[in-house]
Amino acid sequence: MLVIIPVEMITPDQMSPNTEARFRPMFATRWTEAEWNGVVQSLADDGLDGGVVAGQNLIMGGPQKAMKTSVALDLVISVSSGVPFLNMFEVPRACPVAFVSGESGNATLREAAMAIAVSKRVRLSTELYLSFALPSLAIEEHLAVLENEIVEKGLGLMIVDPAYLALLDSVSSTVSPSSVFAMGPILRHYAEIGDRTGCTMALIHHTKKGMKTRLRLTLDDLSQAGFAEFARQWFLINRRAVLTDNTPHRLICTVGGSAGHFGHYDVDALDMREHVGRVWEVTASESTEESKKAKWVDNAKRRLVDALRSGPKTRTDLKNRFKRFDEPLQALLDEGEVILTEVIKNKRSYDAYALPVQTPESQFGETENV
Repeated sequence: MLVIIPVEMITPDQMSPNTEARFRPMFATRWTEAEWNGVVQSLADDGLDGGVVAGQNLIMGGPQKAMKTSVALDLVISVSSGVPFLNMFEVPRACPVAFVSGESGNATLREAAMAIAVSKRVRLSTELYLSFALPSLAIEEHLAVLENEIVEKGLGLMIVDPAYLALLDSVSSTVSPSSVFAMGPILRHYAEIGDRTGCTMALIHHTKKGMKTRLRLTLDDLSQAGFAEFARQWFLINRRAVLTDNTPHRLICTVGGSAGHFGHYDVDALDMREHVGRVWEVTASESTEESKKAKWVDNAKRRLVDALRSGPKTRTDLKNRFKRFDEPLQALLDEGEVILTEVIKNKRSYDAYALPVQTPESQFGETENV
């Protein structure tokens, strides 16, 4: 379940008035519906084609053109309006959010936001703040301005897109992006804003080049150093099929975090322009492949428990009976349904697996044919 809940925030120290690097995010809020529609109409006239936990640092990553920004927009609109993210992850309580973009452009981003809001049947919330002035995360004064905005507006979620542009400035230009010792302090200062305010600090970042379609991404696939260490939770996006004309973007999303949530989800996002304007339609579900694997593991666990009812078994015993058993056996050990013991055969001791003595009847009950 998606949970972004605002908490009481503290006031940061005043920003130094004598800074050479001036940064003002210029958040736009409380746009009228006419103002939003005005941008959409101007684009049309120009004939252009075309599982998060509160308070935990978030990385949204993926290859180029893998819908990272669009999915992030769905997130901020969902959280600010209190409607399901990707029409799947519930938002139990809405809160103010900010999206800082340095890549997509004002008109494009606002048009996309309008399309997503229409698909969710909500008006764009006055609690949604957009800025197109990207901060430099290596400049202390820029971070102070961000923190001040978070406190003043009571933000529960802040997303900066993209991370690499927010690291390009006179201070960080001499920093090696491949050194975790150099990148770590820069990202840590950004993360510490969340520690002080309770705001979920998020970055959108690219993966390494050459990511294959259908690959389930991990934090190791992120480009540059320090980002995997920064992430306390992640939403990694890859394509599970090559995009063709007039078809949805078929994505595979890997979601997880140190809070213990984890899963793979299939997301189909139709993002296209029709005569009525830009259209956004999205569906999400637990990954089909993941569901099949989970069912196999569950059934294999039942069969292993059945085999152990007649007494302890060594690995050799299990190999003679099952082709694959390592994953379900480890799951049973982790859950305490099976214990490690010893058996004596031909006056020699062997490691073996058995059902706990104190619970001779397993929680699985009757087995089913597989």
